[in-house]
Amino acid sequence: MIYHIKHIPGLPFKKLLRCSQVFLFFLATLNLSAQTYTFTPSGATGSVGPTQGQVTSAYALTSLSNAVVATAGIQTFTIPVSGLYNIEAVAGSGGNRSASTQVGGFGVSMIGNFNLVQGDVLKILVGQKGVDGTNTASGGGGTFVERNGILLIAAGAGGGATGDNSAANGTTLTAGTVDFPGGSIPGGSGGSGGQVCNASGTNHGGGGGGYLGNGATSSLGNAGGGGLSFVNGGIGGACPVPGAFGGGGGATAAGAALYGGGGGGGGYSGGAGGQQVNHCTPGINRSGGGGGGSYNSGTNQVNTVLNVQGDGRVVLTSLCNISINTPANPICFGTSIILTTDAASGITWSSGSTANTIAVTPTATTVYSVTGTSTANCVANSVVTITVNPLPVISTVISPSVLCVGNAATITANGANTYTWSINTTGASATVSPLSNTTYSVVGKDLNGCMKVTTAAVVVNTNSLTVTPASNLCKGSAMNLTASGAVTYTWSTGHLYASAPVSPTATTVYTVTAIDVYNCKLMNTVQVTVINLPPVVASANNTIICKGESVTLTAGGASTYTWNTGFVGAVVSYTLPVDIDYQYSVAGADAFGCVKTATLTVSVAKCTGIHEDIVAGHNIAVMPNPGTGLFNIYVEKTTERLSMSVYNELGQLVKTQEILSSANKLDLTEAKPGIYFVKIIEKDQVLKVVKLIKE
Repeated sequence: MIYHIKHIPGLPFKKLLRCSQVFLFFLATLNLSAQTYTFTPSGATGSVGPTQGQVTSAYALTSLSNAVVATAGIQTFTIPVSGLYNIEAVAGSGGNRSASTQVGGFGVSMIGNFNLVQGDVLKILVGQKGVDGTNTASGGGGTFVERNGILLIAAGAGGGATGDNSAANGTTLTAGTVDFPGGSIPGGSGGSGGQVCNASGTNHGGGGGGYLGNGATSSLGNAGGGGLSFVNGGIGGACPVPGAFGGGGGATAAGAALYGGGGGGGGYSGGAGGQQVNHCTPGINRSGGGGGGSYNSGTNQVNTVLNVQGDGRVVLTSLCNISINTPANPICFGTSIILTTDAASGITWSSGSTANTIAVTPTATTVYSVTGTSTANCVANSVVTITVNPLPVISTVISPSVLCVGNAATITANGANTYTWSINTTGASATVSPLSNTTYSVVGKDLNGCMKVTTAAVVVNTNSLTVTPASNLCKGSAMNLTASGAVTYTWSTGHLYASAPVSPTATTVYTVTAIDVYNCKLMNTVQVTVINLPPVVASANNTIICKGESVTLTAGGASTYTWNTGFVGAVVSYTLPVDIDYQYSVAGADAFGCVKTATLTVSVAKCTGIHEDIVAGHNIAVMPNPGTGLFNIYVEKTTERLSMSVYNELGQLVKTQEILSSANKLDLTEAKPGIYFVKIIEKDQVLKVVKLIKE
C-alpha cells in the first residue's frame, strides 16, 4: 500500500511537516515487522544527560518523534505493540589523554531478545563518552534499560586514560575491573560502584557508578569524584575532569603537578578509579580507570567489547512477534524435544517441515529457524539455539581390584554430581560384598541434569586351596601332607610350608590356612584315617626238633603273607639239616596294605646217643607233645614188667620210672625245655624210643 501526502492550500509548510511526521509515526505502528528505535545522548556531553529539548530535536525525523520523554537525562519510552523485541545496549568509551597516545577503554555491546507488552514503560539511560584531559581523563558512562522498574540490560563503559597508561575496557562480566594495568583497586560487584585508592598521596581517580551503588571518591585531596549509580540519577563524577553521564568516574585537574589516576567506567558494577604512582600498588605508574561490568537478562544474547570510541546508544527492534517454543533448553545428548511456532500460516522450518510442530533430536548444539506469517499478518523469522549438553563421563574405581570372599569392596564413581546405584543406595561410593563376580550399575547425574549409566564389575577371588586328598595311613607310619594355590601356608601342626610331615597315632583332621597372591585368606582341611596293623601271628608244629626232621610253619591274622625265606603263603614246611636255631619271620598285609611282622624260632638238636634197637610190635603214645612238663605215656601193656628211662638230647639220663599201667604220668616240670627221648624197656631190652618236646 502506497500513501501520498498532499499539500493543502493555506496550510503552513511547518504544520504540514508536523502532520506528516505524526502520520508517518502512525503508519509505523501499523506494521512493526522491522521497526527500529534508536536512542542516543541527543548531543549531550559531560556529566549530565540530554534535556527534553535536545531529545525532541534529535528524534524529530525518526521513529521516536514525540515518543520520548527526557527527565534529568534519562529517557522514557512506552511500548506501542506487544511482541518480541531485540535490545542492543552500547556503553560509552572512556576519555583519552589528549596530549599523548594513551586512550580510554572501549565500551561494551550487550544484545538480547525480550518479550515486551504494549504499555510497558522503558526507562533508558544512554551512556556518554568520558571527557578527554590534557593529563588525565574521566570514565565513560554505562548504558541501562529498565522495564517497569526492573533492569533488563546494562552495558559497561571503558575507564579514563592517564599520562602513563591507557585504560581498561568495559567487561561483559557483571563485576567491574581493577584499574589498568595490573592495579589492585577492585571494581564493584553485584551492582555496586568501583573502589578508589585511599593510600598516601593525592590525585586518585573516582570510581565508576554501578546500577545500585555510587562509585567511591578518594578521601585524599585533588581526587576525581565517584560517578552516581543509575538509581541515583547516573550523573558523572565531579570535577576537575567530570565523569561521563552514566556513572563515569571523574579525574584530577590537568596541571602537570597534579595529574594522577583515570576515572572508572560506569556500568552494572562500576570500574575501579585509577591511582597515583606507587600508592596502592607498588611499582605501578599512574593507572587508567577500570572498566564497568555488564548485565543481560535477555535470550539469544550476543555480548561483546566494541573496538570503537564514542557515545553509547540503545537500539530497540521489533521482531514481529513470531516465536519458537520448546519445553526444555538446554537438553541432554540423546534427548528428543518438540519445537512449536506460534506463526499463523506460511510456516517453513529450517528442516523443511511446514508443520506447526516438529520433533528434533540434535546431537550437538544446533540452531533451528522458522519463517511464517504472524497473527499481525507480517512475515517474520524466529531462531532458537538448542544447546546440547554432553552426558557426563562416568568412571568407576573399585578397591580392592580383586575381592576376597567375605570381604567388602568400595566402588567409587566420578564424573557427575549425584549418583544412584543399582543396590538402592546413593552417593559417590557404594560398598558391596558379593560372593561371586558381580556387575553393578550406577546412574550419574551432572549439574545440567544429564544422566548416564555405567557399570562396574567386581571381581571376586575364585582361587581355592588344594590339599592332599583324604588318606588312610597304617598306624606307626608317616606321610607328607601338601597344599597348593597360595603363597604362604600355615598348618595346624605348626609347619609353615606347603608340605607338612605327619605321623598320627589316631584318625586326625589337619587344617591349613594360606594367603594367596591377592592377599586373600584361604583354608582347607584333610583327614588322615589311621588303620591299625593286622594281628599277624606265626607258629610251628614243633619249635624243637632233631636234626634232619621237618617243621611246618603257619601264619595267621592277615590277608597275604611273605616269609623271610621268600615263600608267599600262609603255610610252609622245611626240613632242617643243621642243629642250630632257625629264625623265621613273616610279613602279613591286610586289605589296606598295612603290614605287621611276626617271628618265631625253631631249635634243631643233634639228638645223639639214642640209637638202641627198637623192638617192633609195641604201640606207645606220648600226649601232649610238645608239652609244658606233664606228659601222659600210653603203652600197650604186656605181661612183662616195663619201665621208662628219659634222656636229654645229649644222651644223659634225666629220669627213670616204672610203667605200672597202660596210662602213666611223666613229670618233667623241673627239667629244662628241650628235646627228650623216652625209652620203653622190658627186661633190659629197649622196646621203643619216643621223642617228646618240653616247651
